[in-house]
Amino acid sequence: MTHRLRDSARNVFHIVKAQRMSQLSTRIGVAVVIASAALADAVVGQTTTVVDASQLSCKGCTLTLTKIATLGSINDGEFAGTAAISSGLAVDSNGRFFATSLAGDKILVYEPSGKYSRSFGRQGGGPGELNRAMKVVVGRGDSIHVLDQTRITTFSPTFQYVRSVNTSGPLWGTPVALANGDFVVSRPSFGPATAGFVRFPAKGEAIPFGNRTPEVRKKCAGCDLYETAPSLRVNQFWAIPVDAYEVQEWGADMRPARRLTIAHSNWFTEWTSNAMGPDVRPNPRLERVFEDARGQLWIEGHSSIANWTLVPRKQNPSASKDRGGANIPIGGGAGPNPEALKRTITIIEVLDVAGSKLVLSQQYAGRTLRMISPDLIAELREDADGIPVWDVFKVAIKKP
Repeated sequence: MTHRLRDSARNVFHIVKAQRMSQLSTRIGVAVVIASAALADAVVGQTTTVVDASQLSCKGCTLTLTKIATLGSINDGEFAGTAAISSGLAVDSNGRFFATSLAGDKILVYEPSGKYSRSFGRQGGGPGELNRAMKVVVGRGDSIHVLDQTRITTFSPTFQYVRSVNTSGPLWGTPVALANGDFVVSRPSFGPATAGFVRFPAKGEAIPFGNRTPEVRKKCAGCDLYETAPSLRVNQFWAIPVDAYEVQEWGADMRPARRLTIAHSNWFTEWTSNAMGPDVRPNPRLERVFEDARGQLWIEGHSSIANWTLVPRKQNPSASKDRGGANIPIGGGAGPNPEALKRTITIIEVLDVAGSKLVLSQQYAGRTLRMISPDLIAELREDADGIPVWDVFKVAIKKP
């Protein structure tokens, strides 16, 4: 049984590996920023608050990461996908974890301890079915929203199908479920489209809004992408562009409410192009944003060492481990590339918007961390059985 599960997992993994692990090899490093609410998109005449990142308001403060769970095991029968590295992980108010599956055809459920519980969803295009699920988020009342290639599907906290919204193609950002039942999500505008966001009403046609300036769109393909998250204020949402260090809050009227930019950052520089290649250092990248109960925003981004170069994974097919009579290769490629990790920098910053001060800045070398809530961070690795697993850490601020 173990042998069949292992073979099944590896077959599925190699099908999706090229697409999903390419995200990991090109998005080198992670930064997390914590901010308090006050921001919006670049609009002529829009008031902007500027924070000087070179001045720390809490000298000596650090962040502690305490491991609380590991998601994934060869004994589970189903395996969390590496798509979880880009919003494929979520947690509800009861501490249950949700992860997109390796094949993207279902959502896996884990208990707060990390023990595998069950899955829901299946491959297909019908009600309650999923087609390459990319992102999973938990909304108000612990409703579960899954973004796949063509739809946003909502499930109840007991995993019952509720509804689906057609998106007419793949989107970019994490979907935000507003209190009125609408969804807001960012979409790529590589073609003639110029809107940064699309609003999908509970009833009616999709509404594009939030145009970026022509200068931004001409700068590079993909520079006008956003990541989104709910705001504590009803029917408002937060957004961060990938190409500039700023945070924006948008209102229910689909207009920018406020905007904060961070100046003099020691790790982020604004994009001038989106060139990619084995010897081209990846741009620093803003990736996730969360607002906690205190009104602070947690923002995740990426960085890399100055002399970065893409290094292929070194395979070791002779290394194996006997488990239950099955000879299971180690280093099968389910986790991050160890050579690439050596060039990775994880940065976590805490920003007090009300005081317009950077509270603390801390760096972790050689680690790729992903935020799944304002106080939880996960790290992808490959275990001794060659299975992708996620270690989950509790985050806390430690004062001197």
